[in-house]
Amino acid sequence: MTPDTITTHLRCASGGGGGADRVIFNTVPGLNAGRFGQAVLYLAKRGVEVSGLVEPLRQRGLLCEVVPGQRIFDLRQFLAVRRFVLDHKIRLLHCHDAKADLYGFLLRLLHPSLRIISTLHGWTEKTRRGRFYSRLDKAILRRFDAAVAVSEYTATIARKYGIHRTVVVPNGIDPEEWRLTASRDAHPNDPPFTVAFVGRISAEKGPLEFVETARAASRKEPGIRFVILGEGPDLPAMRAAVASAGLSLNFDFRGYQPPAELKTAYRSMDVLVLPSRREGLPMALLEACAMGVCVAAFSVGGIPEVIVHGQNGLLAKPGDTGDLAAQILTLRQDAPLAARLRKNARATVENHFSVQAQVRQLETIYADTLKPGHLEGPNRVKPPR
Repeated sequence: MTPDTITTHLRCASGGGGGADRVIFNTVPGLNAGRFGQAVLYLAKRGVEVSGLVEPLRQRGLLCEVVPGQRIFDLRQFLAVRRFVLDHKIRLLHCHDAKADLYGFLLRLLHPSLRIISTLHGWTEKTRRGRFYSRLDKAILRRFDAAVAVSEYTATIARKYGIHRTVVVPNGIDPEEWRLTASRDAHPNDPPFTVAFVGRISAEKGPLEFVETARAASRKEPGIRFVILGEGPDLPAMRAAVASAGLSLNFDFRGYQPPAELKTAYRSMDVLVLPSRREGLPMALLEACAMGVCVAAFSVGGIPEVIVHGQNGLLAKPGDTGDLAAQILTLRQDAPLAARLRKNARATVENHFSVQAQVRQLETIYADTLKPGHLEGPNRVKPPR
């Protein structure tokens, strides 16, 4: 069947993957191919290896290409994206980060009939350059046909900056695909209590806060094992902090994990720790909940929209690594509480954060965006019902 329109997802790849990449991996294959043919373009720095992101999508039968470039705006890269849009008669461009948003905005200036939407995964403002790009992105997004916020927290920020065509579509996962198939309790040998960090190793995710939390927890429980799953620019600083804390023997750095290997890794975790400084709605949080892994997190961003303290996870005061360490030790020492939290967390994902619901909402937004007259007011795009 020939699709009514081909939708291209545009994403700037760092090589190590992140929550936005998992959103693409989870949602794109489930979208109605007959109505919205799907393609994915990754904007990658020359020399950066992104096959771990590209090949799983190609294995699912999707058109997925990599367009190399360097700077925030690379003319040759931009022209290659434009050529792809023209060659494939793209009508709808779905962007996933600030660089993709910039390219989408410029393409729209050249081709006014092109529809552009963006998923707001969150903004990074740790440096002067990051703050500049964040302000530029928020200005550009006011001109988009729709902005998809992954949490109410993110939507509130977007609307504050005049991005009025914002619709909340929470991230989701497939609860059947992400399911714990065997209990750790079934293993004859008692494995070490394992605490994990999953995600991009960059300042907003709190990698140094994780190390400080590990230091505080290890003072009372020296045998805790800490596993790091991810890559990113702050990996060297994180390794140095671990060595300085004298915890090198307690830490296991495993690098980026594709979805299949990540599922295996979750089965050996006791606690996922989210020491983020800011968040939209992290995919690792939903994955851990579905896989029966307890969650201890700073109460920031969209995390409290998923975790209710004492019901399906434990929350700590933002930035308070001592409090976060205390939550980990509570889970270590209170097995009945941990079991109840795991059960309730699984139910939370099943009832409120399924990828099937996310996909249907995205399809409604796509269809609405493509309708004639969709820009008849600042709030023309309505939340799906």
